[in-house]
Amino acid sequence: MKLIVLLLSITVAVTVKADEFCVTNSSELVSALNTAATNGQSNHIKISQGTYLTPSGGFVYQNNHDYDLEISGNWQTFLNGPCGIQISKSPHQTILNGQHSTRIMQIKTGALAEIKVSSLTFLNGFTTGAAGALDLNGLNDFAGKASIENNVFINNEANFNGAVRVVGNFVVARNNLFVANHAESGFGAVVAFSEDGYGVHFTNNTVINNTTNDTGSLAGGMAVAVNGTSQALVANNLAWGNEAYDVVIFGGGVFYLKHNNMETRLGFAEVDMNNLSITPEFESGFLNFTLVADSPLRNAGIDPADHFGETDFDELWELGEYDLEGNSRKQYGAVDIGAVESTQPPIIFASGFETD
Repeated sequence: MKLIVLLLSITVAVTVKADEFCVTNSSELVSALNTAATNGQSNHIKISQGTYLTPSGGFVYQNNHDYDLEISGNWQTFLNGPCGIQISKSPHQTILNGQHSTRIMQIKTGALAEIKVSSLTFLNGFTTGAAGALDLNGLNDFAGKASIENNVFINNEANFNGAVRVVGNFVVARNNLFVANHAESGFGAVVAFSEDGYGVHFTNNTVINNTTNDTGSLAGGMAVAVNGTSQALVANNLAWGNEAYDVVIFGGGVFYLKHNNMETRLGFAEVDMNNLSITPEFESGFLNFTLVADSPLRNAGIDPADHFGETDFDELWELGEYDLEGNSRKQYGAVDIGAVESTQPPIIFASGFETD
């Protein structure tokens, strides 16, 4: 019963009306974030397809109240509105460019807020602090939910946590791509953290070729940290070719490490199940991280259990409806490891009528 109450407190927002914003340029995005921080209600900022140059100081939202915020990209013109329709969850057509000079986005929010950032590409962010692309965490004691889903993080740099730092009572990171990010002091791509809360679900992300100047105990790739009552599920992730360690898990919480593909890792998991270490092969094409048809990582992921009657932390999660490219997340009866779900039939299912 305590788990059900906790989940309801996390996922049910303060009952107020929500406002929507449609933005088509950087100035409008700055204005929408400022208005959303002061209008006393929950908000959804829809970002139209295009490239947005980050202003000095970045795109910033700061609100110490319990109002939800959703920021989503890949909106298109429909019925005379520039944000009339979102045909796909793909992030590639909505680019926030830090121009190698500033952190791209920072979100600081109140105790029970739910924050979601989706369908955006974060490119060329830079800060001498933490998280060159996206810094998402709470003001004071953040007891809400922080989600990043279907985003791309490329060539971002920071002193630590090269691309992303996401902190919350409940953190969800799924179907994201982290590539060629760098940290001077560790955690080249991303760190997800929860302390004395519900925990972290870090699933179906691709973390590849990120770097750090700290080659000791810190990861060039991804890090997940939980302490106190918080737990962490790390599942279906593809982490490969990162400097130092691809995956680091640490803290006093409970870890479930399931069906990941990792070259190097550091940390102990109470449940360590069906993890692989196989060099991934991808289809040809620039920034194409779709697994080849005969990859052993195809259909090698794990599905969450049917939630009805389920109370275990490592079963109460979701795949998400779409993969990074906007395709159905699950194809051919099972889920692939990584952020991208191949739409081609695996070789083992190919019929005798198919030709090369």
